[in-house]
Amino acid sequence: MQSPRFRPGHSPRRTAAPRIPGHHDNSNLFSIHEGRDIRKCPVCKTIALEPKELVDAPATHACGQCGGKYIKSGQYFQWLDRHGANVPELPPEAGANLPVVDSKPGKLCPECGAFLIRHPVGKGIDFHVDRCGHCGGIWLDADEWEILASRGLYDDIHMIFSEAYQTDIKRRQRSEDYRRTVTNILDGKLRQQCGEADLARLKEFQQWVACHPAAEQMYAYLQSLRGL
Repeated sequence: MQSPRFRPGHSPRRTAAPRIPGHHDNSNLFSIHEGRDIRKCPVCKTIALEPKELVDAPATHACGQCGGKYIKSGQYFQWLDRHGANVPELPPEAGANLPVVDSKPGKLCPECGAFLIRHPVGKGIDFHVDRCGHCGGIWLDADEWEILASRGLYDDIHMIFSEAYQTDIKRRQRSEDYRRTVTNILDGKLRQQCGEADLARLKEFQQWVACHPAAEQMYAYLQSLRGL
């Protein structure tokens, strides 16, 4: 027996957009009109997202007010297939120096209306990339795509959402927090013993050694001098 909702000669009944807890009316964020999505910026709420062409990028819809960009999941993976070999990751100092205003949590997907989930990028990048928990669409605030591209990470965005990636980011963050805490303690002790000027000279020397191609040999040499 056929379902009464899909009887021959009858169109499926259109349902209203779901109500989101904490929002009185989310109909301005997304709606369906004659089978065509009407997208509005999840940050600005009332500004329609318009198609925008970027160099070496998936099909994108951008907000003309805040500069944010939305990429459909399928369009991202189609671009990834065409993109070719994975671009090597570059160090933080190679990244574009662009200001980013990381939008607040609680945004709704402009494609399906589900919540966008924030994922920290890490690797020396302070902002988050948002992904829809339902349709997989990707939201990037202004200049975030450009920064990821400058670091060779724009074709690894899908990896940012994986559990393994996020676990590694948290591990690295804990390690960095520990290193910073220990460094601050040691700096404080040495500052009291040697003064600010000598501490600055020592840190400058340490940075020079750390960046030298023969850094390991230099550290070994300094360590061997302690026994003489």
